[in-house]
Amino acid sequence: MLTQRRLATGLLVGATALTLALLVSALLLTRASGLSLDVETSCRRESRGLAPSVVDRIDAAAIPPAALASGCAQARWSGFWAFPQGGAIAFKTIADGPVRLSVDSQPILESAGTGERLKRKIVTRMAAGLHAIAVEWTPGPAPRSGALRIYWGRRPGAWRPLEAALLFSTQPSPAVVLAARARPGLQRLALIAWLIALIAWGIRLRSRVRLCARALAASAQRTRIYLCSGWRPRALATSALALILLYGAALRLEALVSGYWPGAPPAWAQRVVSLVEHARPTTLRWSHLDRPYAGGDPDAYLRYARQMRNPYEPRVREPMFVMATKVGLWLTGNRDVGVSVASGLFSVLAIAVTYLLGAFAFSRWVGLGAALALAIEQQAIAQGVAGFRDEAFAVFVMLTAWAALRLYRRGAFCDALLLGFVGGGAWLTRITTPTLLLPLYLALAVFPRSRPWRLRLQRVGVAALVSIALIAPFMVNCAIVYGDPFYSINQHVVFYRVGSNLSYTHGMNVLDYLRSSFRPAQMADTVFIGYTDYPFGRKWSYGDWSPHLGEILATLSIAGMALWLLLPSGRLLLLVHAATMFAFAFSYEAREGGPWRLTFHAYPFYLIAAFLVAVWLVRWLVSRSARRQLWEWLSLRRGLSHAAAAAALVLVSWSLWHGLHYLRFAEALRLANDPGRPVGVFAGPRDAFFFAENWHPAVEAPGWPDHFVRYSRGRVATLRLPLSSGHGYVITLGLDPAVAELSPHDALKVDLNGRRLAALRLEWHPEKTGRYVIDVPALFVVDGANRLTLSADLAAPAGAASAARSSRVPKGWDTAFALSYVMVRPSAPTAAPILEQPPRASCVPVPPSLSPGSARLGL
Repeated sequence: MLTQRRLATGLLVGATALTLALLVSALLLTRASGLSLDVETSCRRESRGLAPSVVDRIDAAAIPPAALASGCAQARWSGFWAFPQGGAIAFKTIADGPVRLSVDSQPILESAGTGERLKRKIVTRMAAGLHAIAVEWTPGPAPRSGALRIYWGRRPGAWRPLEAALLFSTQPSPAVVLAARARPGLQRLALIAWLIALIAWGIRLRSRVRLCARALAASAQRTRIYLCSGWRPRALATSALALILLYGAALRLEALVSGYWPGAPPAWAQRVVSLVEHARPTTLRWSHLDRPYAGGDPDAYLRYARQMRNPYEPRVREPMFVMATKVGLWLTGNRDVGVSVASGLFSVLAIAVTYLLGAFAFSRWVGLGAALALAIEQQAIAQGVAGFRDEAFAVFVMLTAWAALRLYRRGAFCDALLLGFVGGGAWLTRITTPTLLLPLYLALAVFPRSRPWRLRLQRVGVAALVSIALIAPFMVNCAIVYGDPFYSINQHVVFYRVGSNLSYTHGMNVLDYLRSSFRPAQMADTVFIGYTDYPFGRKWSYGDWSPHLGEILATLSIAGMALWLLLPSGRLLLLVHAATMFAFAFSYEAREGGPWRLTFHAYPFYLIAAFLVAVWLVRWLVSRSARRQLWEWLSLRRGLSHAAAAAALVLVSWSLWHGLHYLRFAEALRLANDPGRPVGVFAGPRDAFFFAENWHPAVEAPGWPDHFVRYSRGRVATLRLPLSSGHGYVITLGLDPAVAELSPHDALKVDLNGRRLAALRLEWHPEKTGRYVIDVPALFVVDGANRLTLSADLAAPAGAASAARSSRVPKGWDTAFALSYVMVRPSAPTAAPILEQPPRASCVPVPPSLSPGSARLGL
């Protein structure tokens, strides 16, 4: 009889067997995979070559930089390719210089040229099995990053590189070929088998837990108590966390060895890298950096770490990460890579602390999911070994949030000491930490109300005193030597001022920077984006793992942070997140204030919120009692009020998202000099208040990532521009027609508030946007919102599906023109109407009876 236990045990044994088979295939491929690379240079009369090597991919990065920079190198990759399935396939090559691809000694694809960027595609048929493959390439005179790429695919658009697991430098044995073919299927089967086995064991253990609960309610017999020890979620979570930490550490070690380790890394590191290459997506790769620490923060950390004799020496860099860098130098024999080792250790520690915070705040499954997501996030891996302090700061921020939750729930003296220590550690890592500690200590002094107020103040006082005791020696030394206890942050004001194109006066501090850099609407918009889109929008780099994983996690995270408002632990985490972002929300627009790494400490909070929702969804799907509790909550009036509050929150957020951008534009234009600097409106996610009527939604411009364009809905569309009466303006339109071939009589009429400004003759340019400049006289302008109407008069039908229709226009859209941006600046008081006629484009002049204004065009 097939019992539940036997079924679960069989599934577990099967999953284990599939995993062992996968490991055996990975070991076989580790020994045999790769292509043979021969590099020859012929700069002199006699040719000289480099020793052949085995590489795992066809890439210019595998060629030594000295040979690549010589300008006369020739590279040849050769070996065997285990083609998985026969049929018609396509090859594509992108190369700087001539390249030739041969399969079974027959040339398949050739691109001839000298030093220019070449792109070639070809379709051929191949039989399944082992094929000899060779790639010969002559680099161009100045090869760029990604100078050689070769892809294959079974249909257009589905391009992928040659998988390293299917490439062999020598003819492999049948067992190795079989392992290469079976490995992708084994991966999927093992994953499915483990999921089914875990579900089966979960169902079985759930029934055991119910039996234990009934037995304990009836009697306290020892035998029944022993049954309860069969379910150990804590041990399972600990084992899973250990595996996640090992995997995350291995991925970061690979990035460290590939990009930052000079010369030959230790043998154990090479073995780990060779193993992890078969346990990650083949497209997830790391490029080698020739001078990774030339200038910037890592160079400063290395210099100060080698000079450090006392941890509290007054310096422009806070001491915590400088001490960590000193430890990294000791571990690596005083090599520069020690700063990357220090940041990499903190990056791995951040995974563990993410689990700690998620498990303590909500549940261990939330912590495990967030830790796993952080362990495999591509940008977090790349930045984690770059030698910056942001991972260390993230660790201390999460420890501070964890200690604050402990103090909030228990109120013990040891929790206050712990909060003081980790808060002081965060302060020693980044001097802006008082923006976190002050509101956090204030909140803990007020909440929870159920605890006596004297006890709350006593605990918060202990935490504050410990933090101040840790940071005071450093700040006192800075005050003695430099006359400024916040010397380490005020010295960076010059970089933010220059990065914002503002003047800098010697002695400016942070308050001076904020006071002189912002206006009301500008500050409101900057802070709103600094708290929302800036830290949140640029995360979620999971493209090599799954194309839609990042979008799913981002959506769950938004829902999770909204749910935090209903939970005491969630509200405290929201306070920590908001307080840590305060110092960065004002400076992200400056060149020195916008790097991805500066908001890394916010990432774990987003992941915890995402997996809180994910765990709740799973619980609602598998548990009848959880569904009943949810239905009861929704049936109450309180649930309806919460839903109404959520709808109001969405409406307010949408209004701020678009409205603050509109107000900032109006304020900047009103305060502009005469003639002022241009103020721009760009098509994109925040343009709703500008694009008034008859516009299609904003879409990304083809070939231009992060650049958007708006297509007109029909022939007439209207813009809304906030202008001031009594001033003339110069408006620049970034316009493209919807058809590539235009008649000499085609025109675009431009009206402001119903009065004709100009009639433009649009021109089609396949590689750039047309730029059309229009002078607006002051008598046409009204105070407030002005309606700028664009009316197309094109010979070809706007919605025609003809050869003349631009390839940029999305299919099925009825459109006449596309607008990328609008630039507005006040014109000089003495400016007279001008009409300029460039040689390649022209404008149709407006009759003086219709408009005293003028138009001109430039590209």
